[in-house]
Amino acid sequence: MTDCAGRTWQVSGTDAREPFEVQARTRGGRKPHARWRPAAGIDRISTMIREILIWPDPVLKKVASPVDRVDDVIRRLLDDMAETMYAADGVGLAAPQIAEGRRCIVIDTSPRQEGQKLIHLVNPEIVKSEGVTTYTEGCLSIPGEAEEVERAAKVWVRALDYFGKPYELECEGLLSIAVQHESDHLEGTLFVDHLSSLKREVIRRRMKKLKEERATDNAASLRTAARHKSAL
Repeated sequence: MTDCAGRTWQVSGTDAREPFEVQARTRGGRKPHARWRPAAGIDRISTMIREILIWPDPVLKKVASPVDRVDDVIRRLLDDMAETMYAADGVGLAAPQIAEGRRCIVIDTSPRQEGQKLIHLVNPEIVKSEGVTTYTEGCLSIPGEAEEVERAAKVWVRALDYFGKPYELECEGLLSIAVQHESDHLEGTLFVDHLSSLKREVIRRRMKKLKEERATDNAASLRTAARHKSAL
């Protein structure tokens, strides 16, 4: 993934929570579980790392549904998404990638943008865009692949935060790319949909092979796993 050094982003609103895909290629310097905790009032035991769907998968092509109310169920989903994103060394994750058809996104570009933190976007809406840029994007649902994609250089997005409070972000650099990339997921679009049909088909074949290999490995693990004497 290309560096975005020299780019800046501004925030015209803040996510009230303290503690992409664009996939993080730089893995050093981040200790997510040492600094990230579910919000107060959310049972940490229930927070879990979810399975990330691999494209092609029909679930990834569905348009996500709006969230009616940000309650504990949605906050628990957001916590699971953050846990999953960090475990996969990503900088963004959308709910459809873990088979949840909700319009929810988590993003943390701090590994590549100084001074940033985890943000939550529920029912995000890009209300304005400006300029054009290209960025080499990867995706947690398309592991090992990266291609240049044309995006708006700057976007303004409105959303609800972790507690259901409306806010707005003015985004440039990697944050702008991540917001657009993850928003695409909510519409059933992946970065490969921005590529030529030839490139998309090549990547599709590689992903199908990867899924077959993983299925074979999982089946082999189940066959060789020790069975507890009380297993039925």
